[in-house]
Amino acid sequence: MSKRMLLQQQEQKNVGAHAAPEDYDDDYFDDEPSGDPQITHIDKPPIDLKTTCSPINVQSKVGYAQCKDKCSPAACCLSFFYDHQPTCLETNEVACGEYDTFCEILNFDHNGDGMVQYQEHVEVPLPPSNLREVCEWDELTTIDGYQQCESACEKGKCCYKSIETCQVTNPEVCEEYDACEILIVQEVLTVPKPLPGLDKICSADSIVETVGFKTCKDACDPGECCREPIETCKVANPDMCREYAECSILSGNPQTHPDAVASQVQLSCTTTNMQTADGVRECQEACNPGLCCIGGADGKGEKCNFIEYAEWCDQYAGCNLLHHVDDGGFTSNKNAKDAVDTACSDFSAAGIEACKNICDPAKCCFKLNEECSESGMGDVKCIHYAPCGHLYVNDQDPNTSTTIHKGVAGQIDFEDENWMDEATAIVELCTAEKLETEDGLNNCMELCQDKLCCFADAEQNCLKSYGSLCMIYAGCQPLDDFIHS
Repeated sequence: MSKRMLLQQQEQKNVGAHAAPEDYDDDYFDDEPSGDPQITHIDKPPIDLKTTCSPINVQSKVGYAQCKDKCSPAACCLSFFYDHQPTCLETNEVACGEYDTFCEILNFDHNGDGMVQYQEHVEVPLPPSNLREVCEWDELTTIDGYQQCESACEKGKCCYKSIETCQVTNPEVCEEYDACEILIVQEVLTVPKPLPGLDKICSADSIVETVGFKTCKDACDPGECCREPIETCKVANPDMCREYAECSILSGNPQTHPDAVASQVQLSCTTTNMQTADGVRECQEACNPGLCCIGGADGKGEKCNFIEYAEWCDQYAGCNLLHHVDDGGFTSNKNAKDAVDTACSDFSAAGIEACKNICDPAKCCFKLNEECSESGMGDVKCIHYAPCGHLYVNDQDPNTSTTIHKGVAGQIDFEDENWMDEATAIVELCTAEKLETEDGLNNCMELCQDKLCCFADAEQNCLKSYGSLCMIYAGCQPLDDFIHS
């Protein structure tokens, strides 16, 4: 059976009863919305909206048209149908939000062919030749200067959206727009010269113990803004910020500072590493200097003074997992996930703190704009940490999600032209038959574990934020069905 036939077969399984009638005419694919922009009340969306607008269904023109029809009752508040401000959102906030979760996929048809493919091609024009001059820091000190830079960057805005199609199809052009990043800086700060010998004060060995950690932090505090992801003081104080480079160990990760205490704990104390006895021992060794932070190896000992040692203890947060595993390690994926689930089932203040600590190595799983491999945590199994999602419910951070998003990277190479092969491989590995075996389930889970939010219900669905990547993982649908069966 050909790869394309496999995809078609998988599509038929998922679409099922939603296949289009044979007598659909060309008007069915008309781009004009059928919804009424004057509607003042919108009912809840149909129960089959999630299925009709699933990533695999909209890969055909029929499926895409079906999705559009299902979404049209909410046309007055969906950006796909109208460019102007929504006319009925204020009076239908709940219903519009539920529609928007699944109807957002209509916007992924970037090339306008009436369906959503694995890779939509979008052309980004070259920026003005004087972009770097227009967007220099000195030019942004006036309103006119800022607006000129903003206007010059307008046509390349999509280059700064995570996993956006134009980044994939226009990588070289997008690089030409990097000067536009200056538009998001907000505040000018003056950074003083750091203490001499900062490299020794803030070495990996120095911050293992409390005194050394505090000495390093005190020395780094004057240049704290230099460690912010995008901060104006780095622009206004480039030379001075470079002198504070050693301080990045306090906020680094296993990718940038693999020898740092926090990095060693994060790498050693994951459910993945602790599936063996050797992995448990590695976590214990990394945690020994900070055992007082977790009340000892068994959790029943006396804890350090929280107020005095709080920031130092943050390095050892992941050590709390030692309280939920025996010396032999987790014996299966289910046991690992159950341990996290148990640790995060207590919603008291103390329970939430314990959950937060255990989930520390998997923070990347809930970041919308970051793959775990970018922070050196590519081996973390995000699906084990799904119970950690409740930590992000009220954090007010637009860059986090309550559902696992991007975890183990490297499953899809965005510069690889053979995207069909990648998508087909997922379909072949994740058949209902193969999911009945332990090896088959594990193989499919390795590929799909961090993309199941593409098939989740409205409150947890990530189509809107995850974008076109869900199309590559359309073949993961059987795994989602298996988990919820």
